[in-house]
Amino acid sequence: MRKTVMIGAMKPMTVGHYQLITEAVADSRVPDGEVPASETYVLISVQDRIKKGELPVSGEAALTAMRDVYLKNTDFMKFNQEKLVNLIFCYSKRFAEKSPERIEEIRSIINDIEDVLAANGITNVKTSVEESQSGPPSYLVDLANRNTSDTFVLYTGQDDVKKYQPLIEYAPNLELAGFERF
Repeated sequence: MRKTVMIGAMKPMTVGHYQLITEAVADSRVPDGEVPASETYVLISVQDRIKKGELPVSGEAALTAMRDVYLKNTDFMKFNQEKLVNLIFCYSKRFAEKSPERIEEIRSIINDIEDVLAANGITNVKTSVEESQSGPPSYLVDLANRNTSDTFVLYTGQDDVKKYQPLIEYAPNLELAGFERF
């Protein structure tokens, strides 16, 4: 079975991120003659985003923005109800070891996100919080290796295809679909 995936730090989530999620859910790159994916995984890092020359953004701040700003628009995350969308909030083992109290705060915000999704009538978007070796890419490899009969198609920016190409060595049932930045 074909499944689509989108990975992002999303600190902050941009229109480009959301467009890529929309493309993945619609499986806009499904080859002719193949059945489009009915399940999408959106892997979001909950760890802090700290880049030189940029304002640091904590995982909690990004999740709070999703809960308090993005989800206020009741159409946000409202996709074709036939499609299952798994919002997987990932963190690394190292992050959990260094900041166990933050994991609990993050889980609390994600529980609030679940409540807002339900209040908005969005029943096909499911959330979970997952620990992996090093964040969303390693979670994707583990997911693909647990489900070897499925094909996972990672929707990503064309400029990130090269970055994600090595994952195929560890998960041969993973494919890449690159897009020009929206």
